[in-house]
Amino acid sequence: MADGSSFMPPLGAGSPAERAASPIATVPPPSGERHQDTGTASQTPPLSAQASPPGMVSEPPGPGPVNEKPLRIPGSSPSAPSPAKLPPEVASLEEVTRELLSGRVAGDTSNVAWVVLFGPNSLTSVREQVLLAPDGSFSFKLPPQGKYRIILVGKQGTTLVTRPRFQSLEVGEYGFAGIDFKVVGAIAP
Repeated sequence: MADGSSFMPPLGAGSPAERAASPIATVPPPSGERHQDTGTASQTPPLSAQASPPGMVSEPPGPGPVNEKPLRIPGSSPSAPSPAKLPPEVASLEEVTRELLSGRVAGDTSNVAWVVLFGPNSLTSVREQVLLAPDGSFSFKLPPQGKYRIILVGKQGTTLVTRPRFQSLEVGEYGFAGIDFKVVGAIAP
């Protein structure tokens, strides 16, 4: 192959006669345009649809039929009781005349490093961060009006699982009390 004796021109190269005899299909030019190789006008009607670009995948078919039969788990009895539904979390948030945002953290607070206040009107700007008091309480001075988010941050390398995951509030003239969290778990390295 290094001597060049088996060189083959790329597809599409060669004379018009060679291309006409090629088994590779060609698309004629739109109606009325002159064919580049023969100079004759094309008699084919214009194409109404275009081929997809290379690599394009057609739309997947819609969802299949839904099986309405209940799922049975081997080893379980059909009359097994369903899990009890948990009540929705009850918010204890209340607007107060004090110029503070305050709350309490319940559960295992040993992995809580900070309580962080983001805002105003931003989820990336840290306004303030405070430590928990020994009883699990925290408070921030009343920030300027705007929307804020409060989250708990774990000690380095620790991810906290809290309920709720965060508290969002809109601060106006008054503060809020009852910005409460519960630590339900922690994932440490």
